[in-house]
Amino acid sequence: MKRFLKTAALTLASVIMLSACGGGSADQLAKVNGQVITKDDFKRTLSLYSPSYELQFGPTVWEMEIEPGVTFAQKFQEEIYEKMITDKVLEEAATEEGITVTDEEVEKDFEELSATLKQQEAFKKMMDENKIDDEYLKGQIKKDKTIQKFFDKKMEESKVSDEEAKKYYDEHIEDFTKSEVKASHILISTRDEATQAPLSDAEKAKKKEEAEAILKQAKSGKNFAELAQQHSQDPGSAKLGGDLGYFDKKRMVPEFSEVAFALKVGEISDLVETEYGYHIIKLIDKKEAEVESFESVKQGIKDNLEYDKYNALVEELKGKAKIERSEENLKKVEEEIAKEREQKAKADQEASAPAEGEQNAENTEGTENTEATDSTK
Repeated sequence: MKRFLKTAALTLASVIMLSACGGGSADQLAKVNGQVITKDDFKRTLSLYSPSYELQFGPTVWEMEIEPGVTFAQKFQEEIYEKMITDKVLEEAATEEGITVTDEEVEKDFEELSATLKQQEAFKKMMDENKIDDEYLKGQIKKDKTIQKFFDKKMEESKVSDEEAKKYYDEHIEDFTKSEVKASHILISTRDEATQAPLSDAEKAKKKEEAEAILKQAKSGKNFAELAQQHSQDPGSAKLGGDLGYFDKKRMVPEFSEVAFALKVGEISDLVETEYGYHIIKLIDKKEAEVESFESVKQGIKDNLEYDKYNALVEELKGKAKIERSEENLKKVEEEIAKEREQKAKADQEASAPAEGEQNAENTEGTENTEATDSTK
């Protein structure tokens, strides 16, 4: 879920950033070089994106846990907040470089956006509820295009040569070496089964003792697949005797991969601790390493290096900017949004439930039909 914002509907690409406006200190969530981001700014930005996610994943998406102890809503709000701050910095930098957007460019994008939004009832309803009119949308389109032009300009200035790409390739040849192993594992989890929260130190110590006892059996020659089926707490692989299939180094967490790739075929590891718990790994097979040619990865290297340069510039600009975050106010707004979402879900549930009178009428009708049927017997 690290890039989960990219799944937002493309129709909203032009309405990412909200304009800064005045507001009391209680409504101020951040200030960037004197420009204020208010509670209303933040809530409107969230409302622009929310329908996309609800349409794609359903209204319960906000309660989904995408990281241990972190819901989709929390991550979504955190990323939107940081994006709004970054966009303020970039908009100012673009203006300082003389980057402009014409009214004709705005009108063209607005017409395309309007045609799409008018076909989406959820977006139309959202816009009405949040008082988002045509002029407001045009303002956001202009700001977004300004930032896009700044991005395009800086990417053009950051072009990477073939020589630079080759140097990176040679220095990071391991990243382009495809090596895979096949392994099985037994996991003794150190997370609460229901909440996925980390266990206490005392509970974790008991889990380690349990894992050590299983490790002793595995090392003494007991069938590894049977041990995995009996004891592993990885639901995906336990029923398969712990089999994880073939995987490369990037697929597993670093601690796991480091040990798995260092084992010899048939060898069983000692306990390997990761954020998920204690693992016992058995290496089943190794594939001979294959190195991708420079030509096949050259363009990808160039793209990544150019993005790295741009991202470094963004961080530099943010470092120079005067950014004041109001974390306490942000927390209050997030709690307010959570309550509003809960109330809306409750109202929708009540609206979809049949009224008591209708339910009684249906029951009565069913009874009358039954009686009528019985009278014919």
